[in-house]
Amino acid sequence: MKHFKFFVAAALFIFTLMFSLGAFFLNSNNLNIDDFTHDSGENPFKFMRSFFSDEISVEKPINILVLGGDKVNKNTDTIIVVNLNPNDKSVKMLSIPRDTKVLISGKYRKINYAYPKGGAALAIKTIEKLTDLRIDYYVFINMKAFRQIVDLLGGLEYYVPQNMNYDDPSQNLNIHLKKGLQILDGKKAEYLVRYRKNYKDGDISRVKIQQDFIKELVKQKLKIQNIPKLKAVVEAVYDNIETDISLSDVLGFTSYIGKFTDNKIEAYTLPGKIGAGKNYWYYICNEEKTKELISGYFKAE
Repeated sequence: MKHFKFFVAAALFIFTLMFSLGAFFLNSNNLNIDDFTHDSGENPFKFMRSFFSDEISVEKPINILVLGGDKVNKNTDTIIVVNLNPNDKSVKMLSIPRDTKVLISGKYRKINYAYPKGGAALAIKTIEKLTDLRIDYYVFINMKAFRQIVDLLGGLEYYVPQNMNYDDPSQNLNIHLKKGLQILDGKKAEYLVRYRKNYKDGDISRVKIQQDFIKELVKQKLKIQNIPKLKAVVEAVYDNIETDISLSDVLGFTSYIGKFTDNKIEAYTLPGKIGAGKNYWYYICNEEKTKELISGYFKAE
């Protein structure tokens, strides 16, 4: 049980950062804390040594529900089920469009209604029913953490695919990004991943942008020189998330991150199509294709 707990802590931290788009260290194979002693003799990671001493030993995959949005309104703009398989060191992400039609308390709703209505418990129950997956742990990430992490990592060079302009006074959200290659700081990165106006296929395009942004950040920030920023990144994230894993456990696994490599990170989107409801547009899940996808890639049994 102890080993499993630490593996879960590893999973939580990896995907808190990935969703918050800061998984810069996933490709550091054979990472060793002692490799990072400064010339002064000071080691920036000595604080972690007391948290973790045993080798990770877990046989079955686990699923973590990652939710991202506004902490005040508890909206979930982003919903991702992350599957970690310790056997082949693979990582799979299943993005679920926020407009997905589901049955909640006897009424059809968009899936992003679940967390504001009933917190993590209802969100997990709804996702499990939709996907037939067991959710082992969850994390809700505030967009403040997202912005902090991108800034701590020095921003990201990214090609914005189109002009993005959208104003929503109710959320104090004013998105204005120009098309083209540019350096995105935390605020601009938030604009990119939250923008959804004028997309022909609605939330699906935003999901694809989010996935592409994650992959690009991993590609650009998987560099050894970013490792000393780890403690600040951990603390920035943890202060702005809701989860059932302690900070000490999250920090404790750090020297084992190198067991996962970026070339084994795969992203999928819940199969389905856009359809009209009585008063809303929904994303309608294709149950047959979803069952095939889940059975082939995400089952944690």
